[in-house]
Amino acid sequence: MDHAALPDTSPHAVLVLDPRGSITYANASAASLLGLIAPSTTTGADLLALVHEQHHDRAWRVWDKTLGGAPVGPVRMELSGPERRWVSVRTAPCEGGGMQVGVVDVTEQAHADERLRNSEQRFRAAFDSSPTGMALVDDQGVFLRVNPALADLLGRDVDWFPGRSV
Repeated sequence: MDHAALPDTSPHAVLVLDPRGSITYANASAASLLGLIAPSTTTGADLLALVHEQHHDRAWRVWDKTLGGAPVGPVRMELSGPERRWVSVRTAPCEGGGMQVGVVDVTEQAHADERLRNSEQRFRAAFDSSPTGMALVDDQGVFLRVNPALADLLGRDVDWFPGRSV
């Protein structure tokens, strides 16, 4: 059974790099993700040029580990370009040098993670600065966290409560 066309049907980016880091193969999803017109325009491009400069060190570590014979992944990196794209990368060495690269666009997940972190920071700030005593307890009635107002009201330090039953 011939599987040569399989990468072209993948919704994820699939690339093959030569030992110098030049792209020798890219499926249509890779061309689209990398902002190129077609897979043929991708061939010969330097993959590092497509990675945001703040992630070049990470890309080199992945490169060195993969060329050392070890598969790598997943690793999150940001692509360069006008639109910020976050990707998860997995690599595997190719016979004769170079590597195979699988890339999944995780931009939406990265944005959702950032929104969640921001929401949690706002909650913690409101919880900690509230003049009303508040506590978070689990379903067994064990304190997870109390705010300073409750600790002051009960004459204890906030660190005394976690792990104790209500």
